Amino acid sequence: MTPPLPAITVVTEDGRQLHPAPPRDEAPGVEPLVLTAPTSDFEERGRDYYPTPAWVTEALLESDVPPPVGLIIEPAAGDGAILRVLVAAKRYKQLQAIELREEERGHLIATGADVLIDDWLRASRDLDWMTSVVDKQRFSVVTNPPFSIAIPFATACLSVGACYVALLLPVTCLAGAAASWGPFWAAHPPTALRLVRRRPRFNGNGTDRVGVFWAIWRAGRPVLDMVPV
Repeated sequence: MTPPLPAITVVTEDGRQLHPAPPRDEAPGVEPLVLTAPTSDFEERGRDYYPTPAWVTEALLESDVPPPVGLIIEPAAGDGAILRVLVAAKRYKQLQAIELREEERGHLIATGADVLIDDWLRASRDLDWMTSVVDKQRFSVVTNPPFSIAIPFATACLSVGACYVALLLPVTCLAGAAASWGPFWAAHPPTALRLVRRRPRFNGNGTDRVGVFWAIWRAGRPVLDMVPV
């Protein structure tokens, strides 16, 4: 069972508050969480775009298949790279794409997914919208989070009550577990890690090769012991 999530407020280094959570009743004893990100990261977020190579998502489906539930949400949908692989798998009845950039709407509609042009950090806290989309059915979240805001983005993915969450993350998130990622892993230990054997190229020219892995949370499974030493 996912522990109660604090209200999330994201602020930039120059003190501007971004993506405030809509008003909601907070869980007893859970303090609000304030996350800080570099100002430039948010101002450049429209360019934080690295389409996931198809074979990386295929590797996930071959090693740890998301359950064939009624709905899969892709909250950083981009041009639909992950969605196209999920469609090709022919296992999932309904796909929901969420993407910040309006110019990707046509690409996402072409996948057959329902499309919302919005910020996931806001949409995930909109209880009315989430209720209307989920409609009491079990659902999964599969995505490659924008790295500039990976921690708040991942936290939001784990806050919405999904029965399965798979996040593609760089291996530096593990190597730096004693620093910025330490509190995240301590609060949200995954049930499985799937290291991608090859380093993918995200921009196609070979300059951005980086080791990545799928972090997986599956309801009802024991969690890993993610204690930094």
